[in-house]
Amino acid sequence: MKTKLSLLLFASLVYANDLNVGEISVENRQNLANGGGYSKYSSYKIYNFQNTNSSKKIDEVVKQNSNIFSNSTDNISTNQAEISPKDFSINAAPFYQNAFLVNGMSFDNAIDPAGNQNINAASLWRAPVMGAQGSVINTNILKSIKVLDSNVSAKYGNFEGGVIDTKLKDPIKTFGARISTSYTDGNLNKIIIDEENKASYETKSGKNLNNNFVKQNQNIYLESRFSDDYGILFDYSRTTSMIKMPTKREVLAQGYFYPNQSRRNENFLLKGFIALDNHIIRPSIIYAPSIYKGFLEGVIDSNLEAKFGGIISNIELFSEFDSFNITQNLGYSIQDSARYFDKNMKFGFFTNKVANWGIGTYSMKGGYGDIRERTKELNYKLDFESDVKEFKDTEHTFYAGLELSHKKASYETLKHLAEYYNPAILPNDVVCKDGDVFCLMGDAVDRKGNAGAGQYLKNATFTPEFKTGISATNFDLYLEDDIQYKRFNLRLGARGSYDGIIKKFNIAPRITSEFDLLGDESNFFGTGFNRYYGKNFFTYKLYDKIYSYTQFLSRTDYNEEFKQTGGKKNMYNFNELKRSFNDEFSVFYRGEFKNTKLSLKYLKRLGKNQVVLSDKETLGLANIDDENLSKNYKVYTNLGTSKADIISLDIANAKSIEIFNTLNDFSLSASYTKKKSDFKDYKSDEWDRNNQVKYNGEIIAQKDLPIIDYYDKYKITFLYNLNIPDYGLGFTNLFTFTPSKKALISSYNRAERIREYELIKLNNHFTWDMNIAYKYKMKKDIEFFANVNIENLLNTKNKINASKKDDKLIYDYASGRSIMIEVGLNY
Repeated sequence: MKTKLSLLLFASLVYANDLNVGEISVENRQNLANGGGYSKYSSYKIYNFQNTNSSKKIDEVVKQNSNIFSNSTDNISTNQAEISPKDFSINAAPFYQNAFLVNGMSFDNAIDPAGNQNINAASLWRAPVMGAQGSVINTNILKSIKVLDSNVSAKYGNFEGGVIDTKLKDPIKTFGARISTSYTDGNLNKIIIDEENKASYETKSGKNLNNNFVKQNQNIYLESRFSDDYGILFDYSRTTSMIKMPTKREVLAQGYFYPNQSRRNENFLLKGFIALDNHIIRPSIIYAPSIYKGFLEGVIDSNLEAKFGGIISNIELFSEFDSFNITQNLGYSIQDSARYFDKNMKFGFFTNKVANWGIGTYSMKGGYGDIRERTKELNYKLDFESDVKEFKDTEHTFYAGLELSHKKASYETLKHLAEYYNPAILPNDVVCKDGDVFCLMGDAVDRKGNAGAGQYLKNATFTPEFKTGISATNFDLYLEDDIQYKRFNLRLGARGSYDGIIKKFNIAPRITSEFDLLGDESNFFGTGFNRYYGKNFFTYKLYDKIYSYTQFLSRTDYNEEFKQTGGKKNMYNFNELKRSFNDEFSVFYRGEFKNTKLSLKYLKRLGKNQVVLSDKETLGLANIDDENLSKNYKVYTNLGTSKADIISLDIANAKSIEIFNTLNDFSLSASYTKKKSDFKDYKSDEWDRNNQVKYNGEIIAQKDLPIIDYYDKYKITFLYNLNIPDYGLGFTNLFTFTPSKKALISSYNRAERIREYELIKLNNHFTWDMNIAYKYKMKKDIEFFANVNIENLLNTKNKINASKKDDKLIYDYASGRSIMIEVGLNY
């Protein structure tokens, strides 16, 4: 039996490796390093090697990975004030099919990750979403980030792209503290915008030039190891963006002004460490709220707050026995996507001298009311790992585990939702009643030219307060054997998974093999076949019944009461779904020559049973006897498919190279991807996908158009890190080159009555990002540090999208030069 001291020493050494060396944690010899599909960013790398300061989000840290593709339009120059996490695809899979884990607990958006992320969008029924991540987790609370992008162990499930597995920091010092702050603003960020496009941003609604902003981050970190057996850690970080928007006089009249917008992400972390004989207990709780304030453009009194995130709590128990280890996790989380308006009624009057804020026919005010979508999850995991077992000439390491989760998703209107519209002219002998908000005195003219001394509203859409919800219980188990026979390694694994939303059970094989070419464990050639079953989302069922609560009201005379004249029909009806999955075939080489690590990998990914939208008539489904259901209702189907071929190359030095008292680290990542997909996401409509369009002079189905989103055919990144320990200086340089970027633009051919598409070649995309770090040891154990983070140092004009106006091309550009400054103290 190993002693408690050995456990503590092991935990300390692993953390010391992460903090001081920046290398991957020591893996069991039988592990196949995930067939070259495994990269890890330790706390040291997060802070020093990655082109970032300590307050960055996960997507900004992992962008160097050659198998990760972001949506280039998310990086549009006019959005530099935003602080929400950006979605990304791993190995050309849908962006919402990645698994995000923190200490084993998921922080995915389990309801509607492909929903509308524009908090200022006018929607009566839906709350905005933050994207694939349900909460914003800042990297300053993390010890490490693992990216598993291929040949992924059976330990992980519920994804099709890859896994982002993050671990929280542990307390290791008797007492330690850190305080820091960072700053940037509109003057330190260059906005690159097409002059032809600038007028639209400055005058028309929908596009905003957010160049007057201040972004800041504050971080406080405290830790204490009371003894070898007990410790506690606290971390608080806050990232804010205050945005002052100029009022567009073509949208809002003189005397009225746009309110300021703001964004705020916060992380509160409290974590403990308790060692008891052969056990280590790590309880943790994260509170990660995000509050984004906005408004409906051109609508006064429409201030709103969008709230995301919530609580992620977990208790981890690590137990070491004579010949095996067991890790157990019990977690509970609550995550929200919600919106709250100051006003829960919206009005639209004819513009006149009283309702004088609108520029067009109507002047509108008010909001749509409050909606909260919430996910609750109770999760239990058990992971078993054996010591190496010898059977004749083979060595085996066995892994097994199970996961049981119960999730509840709810949709709730916290205040009734009401919109009053369709104004009519008051008769000459009628005046508004006292206190009647649906009537307005003042000379008015309707769209037919009728004039009067006042106006009243004739129609309304009303949704009462209600709550609906569904739940699902998921069950997963896995078994894996890592086998070593002389120079041959084989990992045989399988993961069984029951999905409670669609009520299906599937088994996914996970097989990877490799051969030690030289017999010295330095060079390996391998192959793999792995199947990854994806996640299903509550959106497939949750919204089925929400629309029929909405009533349509009207009146034909001012003195009449509003009467119900009908109701909204439910638009969706869940039928039956299979589980979507990706099959992965891989061939790879990984090796080490002296001080150089090299990985070369080929992947073929086949996406099958991908979820898309269709409708009753297209599928030839039977009528359903439900008066609240639309006659041509929508259903989710498994008609989507995708395929991708990916070649990736990674080269890096194994240990820092010392040159004239400097430490130098280099890494090169390159990838080639060929992707074909007949859908964009699970909201892709079957009618639209099969709609006939014109491309390159030929008539094709819209689903056969080239893929643009989350796809770069070529991607090359080069990272160079220079440390000068004698002077406390560090320089990180990240060069990113994406050649032959393209944009797909469209226009309507009125003569042929068909939409035409054209593939436009943009310029080669190049950025040079730099981080300058400085450390200075003051008295005793106090250390001052500073970072200057510069993205797109050369202020390169990188085109990321295009459109046509009067047969002239207009371009959108990626962010220009961006500078953020951070200072702080370490104890």
